[in-house]
Formats: sequence, structure tokens, C-alpha cells
Amino acid sequence: MSSRTKIVIGIVGPIDIKLVKKQKEWSDSPVGNEYPMFSYFVNYLIDNNYKVNVYTTSPGIKKKVQYIDDHVSIFVAPKRSRKYAKHYFLEVRELRAMLKASPSDVLFAQWTYEFALSAINSGLRTIVTINDNARKIFLIRPTINKFIKLLINRLVLQKSTQLIAVSEYIYNNLSAGVRNKTIIIPNFYPDYLERLFIEYKNRKKIIVTFCNGFGKRTNVQKAVEGFKIFNERNINSQFEYHLIGEGTEVKGKLYSYAHKINAPLEKMHFHGYLSHPDAMEVLKFASLLIHPSLEEANSITIIESMVLGVPVIGNIFSDAVKEQLSGDAGYLCNTKCAFEINRYIAYCINNSGHCQEVLLRARYHALKKYNIQNVIEQQISLI
Repeated sequence: MSSRTKIVIGIVGPIDIKLVKKQKEWSDSPVGNEYPMFSYFVNYLIDNNYKVNVYTTSPGIKKKVQYIDDHVSIFVAPKRSRKYAKHYFLEVRELRAMLKASPSDVLFAQWTYEFALSAINSGLRTIVTINDNARKIFLIRPTINKFIKLLINRLVLQKSTQLIAVSEYIYNNLSAGVRNKTIIIPNFYPDYLERLFIEYKNRKKIIVTFCNGFGKRTNVQKAVEGFKIFNERNINSQFEYHLIGEGTEVKGKLYSYAHKINAPLEKMHFHGYLSHPDAMEVLKFASLLIHPSLEEANSITIIESMVLGVPVIGNIFSDAVKEQLSGDAGYLCNTKCAFEINRYIAYCINNSGHCQEVLLRARYHALKKYNIQNVIEQQISLI
């Protein structure tokens, strides 16, 4: 074992605990969070002989719980309500205490909010990843909750000594002082996705959208409107629309909205939350992904679609999406306009030859830029 792999690396952030590789059964494991990417980060480190400490939170528990084996230790604090500012800082104190009680040699903290602030306040060496633009998110939908997160973001950026921005868009929107201590390293995809690729001619007649809530920022309602218009103009179309993630539950907000506007519910599938492997099983058969989000940093959904060879329709006014789909690696339109979304759905369905050219370019680009080994080794090189 090299001297480098003898260090203990801590991952601080929202993690899907079920996906973390463990040597033994954890029968009373808490649910954790629905963020699989950081679970795959942990698994990569385990597979490469690092000792890993995971620090995360979970709803449904009232006190700290932990799991320990030879390769990974998982420390879980209660996930607090977001009703008042004091709940954020209570969570920060609990996470900080957990970090100090079971320290790592270096911490990789995800997002510039409570996880990063607790890591910095622990006094342990911390590298923070900036996964979104807190100011832009607040301006799109100014709420008390997002204002609190904006304040925490400012604290984290000010106190951090090493930062990672996941895209040029994020980097370019930082102040000059913060940029001086920041490098750009993108998000990644888990390597098992490469084995799921299906030839375009063998895809099903399905369109997919992943949703992280129902609201102005996710803009998923416009995608639903676009599919409704497409179906009205192509009444005999056999294409179905699959919606996955937060807010897409049957009888949930998006379902109610679709019902309200008389969208073709008989051609729509509301999956709700799916585990990452189950979600990828749906996506790999898709002929098209609609990604209507108004604000992105470095969309993991777009990366996954590119690797699986699923053509992407994204927001032309999102600098991050334009960055990801540059070089004719996808289709860009005004996703605030349902008629525009409809037009691009129709174009992609009626021009399968061009779609195949686009998806192959996108896949080639993604395999080079977002490969898990390339990305995580860049992060490890900062240690």
C-alpha cells in the first residue's frame, strides 16, 4: 500500500447510504439522502484502497448513528427541519462535533452550505466543492430558506482555503478573490453506465425528464406543456413521457398540474423517486431527454444521458448547459416556451439520423471529460 493510500479521506455531504460498499450488513441503516454521486465517490476510494470516513445526515433519526468496518466508517447525524435559521446551525454544530470526534486527514465537503461550514469549523483540512450558484438560485425564487443558504454560502466561500468549481460557469461567477483559491473539476459518472449503452435503433419510444422538485427553477411544468402540445399535434404518436424524481409522485404536484392542463396522462408515467440503478434502467432505453431546468452548474443528468447516448434538449439561456452541450453535443432551445420544447421534440423524433450523430458526439465527449477515474484522481491530486 502506498503512503498516499494510508491517509484517511473524509466525505462530508448528502449521501445515499444504501449505495456505499460495506463489508457487512447494516440492518438498521438510516435512509440517508438521495444523492448517489457522492456514494460512488466513496466507492471509488474504497476500491482504490483508501480508508474513508463518511459524514452525512438522515431524516427519521433523533441521535447520531454510525457504521464501521475495515474500509469505511459512516457517521450519520439527524437531518433537521429547514423552517428556521437556527435549525441549520444546530445541524452544523452536530456535524462539526461528529467530525471532531472521528477526524479524517482531509475532508472533501460537498456544496457550500451546512456540510461545508461544519467541515471548515471542525478545524480539519477541508476542500470544498461548489456545486451551484447560490445567488442565482435565490434570485430565481427568493425565499427565507434560500436566503439563509445564501448567507451560509458567503461564509463558506470567505473561510475556505481550497475550492473546486464544477464548471467554468460557476468559476466565472465567483469573485476574483475566491477564484484565486479555486480550480475547475467537473462532476463525473459511475463507470457502470458505460456498460448500459444501447444502440439508438433499439431504443423505446419514451421521453424522460428528471425532476428535483416542482417550481420555477426546475421549470418542469413547461416540459409537460411541451409534451402536451406535441401529443395534440401528433395524436397517433406512440411516444410516452416518463418523469422521475422529487415531485413526480402519482397524485403529487406535477401530476396535479398535468391533470389541470389536460395533459395526456395515459401517455405519462410518474415514477417519483427511483434508486440510481433503477432510474438508469429507464434512461438507457430513452430516445430523448428533456432537461428544462433554468439554472444548472454541471448537470449530472445531462452527463448520464450523454454517456448512455440519449439526445438532450436543454435550456439555451443556461451557460452551464450550453457549456456541457457545446460542439453540437445536444439541442438547445428556450425551455421557458412550451411551443419551443414541442418543436424540438418533433425535430428529434423526425430526424433520428441527426440524433444519432449528436448522441455519438456527446457520448465521446462525456467518456473523455467526465470519466470517474479522471475526475476523482484530479481531486485526490489536491491532497
